[in-house]
Amino acid sequence: MARQLVHEFGQRFQEIHGLKLKFTEAAADLLVSQALERKLPIRDVCSERFKDYQFGLKLVAPKHRA
Repeated sequence: MARQLVHEFGQRFQEIHGLKLKFTEAAADLLVSQALERKLPIRDVCSERFKDYQFGLKLVAPKHRA
């Protein structure tokens, strides 16, 4: 269940920013562990950790030309 919240964050990120974040199970486990250690909701840890990723990813994302 906890890992699923990380994957749901990735799906919402894609819906909002048009950029795909795909987490390995090991990455999801690490984010869950960090949330537990800090006693924070997983969504909060993900939001904090990836708050500016859309800016960097848009700089390196391939541009589609018509």
